[in-house]
Amino acid sequence: MTELNISFLVVGLLAAGCGGIFFWTDRHNSASRALSYCLLSIGARLLVESYPADLDTWWMTTITLSLEGASILAGVEWGRRIGKTADGLPAQASNSLFRLSQVVT
Repeated sequence: MTELNISFLVVGLLAAGCGGIFFWTDRHNSASRALSYCLLSIGARLLVESYPADLDTWWMTTITLSLEGASILAGVEWGRRIGKTADGLPAQASNSLFRLSQVVT
């Protein structure tokens, strides 16, 4: 059994706290909601990593990889929603590129 990883714990709490604050203060805005999901999943992933347990089990690997994938998808979705605020051709191009990146991920 390993020691508690304090640095992952602190950064995980900070990221999850920021995600919670974004969700609590501006949950009606779709871009802020996507950002809060991204930060919450990053924080949860780091908190799982800080736990002093053997992470080589299949279920811990499944949890950590699922949280990583969720944070990537939510981060790309946040960028797509911010890109939708542009007008004309740049908005269409950014929307297409973000959707392509979500499919590739």
